[in-house]
Amino acid sequence: MMEVLFVVAEMQEAQPLIEHYKMKKQELSCINLWSNDVFQLIVTGAGVNNVISSLSKAISLGILNSDVNIINVGYAGAKGIDVGCVVNVKACSCFEFPTKANTNVKNYVKLSDEGYHCYTSIDFVEKADVEKADNVEEKALFDMELAYIARFVYRSLYSIKIVSDNLDYNGFKEFNGEESWKKVIDKIEERRE
Repeated sequence: MMEVLFVVAEMQEAQPLIEHYKMKKQELSCINLWSNDVFQLIVTGAGVNNVISSLSKAISLGILNSDVNIINVGYAGAKGIDVGCVVNVKACSCFEFPTKANTNVKNYVKLSDEGYHCYTSIDFVEKADVEKADNVEEKALFDMELAYIARFVYRSLYSIKIVSDNLDYNGFKEFNGEESWKKVIDKIEERRE
């Protein structure tokens, strides 16, 4: 059976998956882990530092390794894509790096043949940030985790994003994604077939 690990940033993104797949909280003090007979799910917390910390712990616990298929699900801001859309991510890269040092890290990871490019930032991305940026595609997603998830070890990485805002923090705070979660579950089930 395929080992699947959901990686999500926030409990509000995890809750629909936990409820649908009837997962139970695991009693580990160092990591926020949920599971059932088929899936495991880690809630990392928002942002780069939380992803690095949580997934490093997952490796040390044997939860994340080269046999695991990661499914990243979460909210994303978007340029040129309607709020409420549920979309696949075709590639990810860093929108900005936490430091100005030359990291010699390849800043592009292909995930699939269809979907949109997702740019990962260390902060919430707003319209003004994108207007100043070079080479951002006409239709694109923005999050705070995916490009760093992609730097860990795994068998495959698949990412589904719910567009929560059009690069507006107030829009994100007001977004109710309840209707979008059925589409997310449908995409996950299609992937498993």
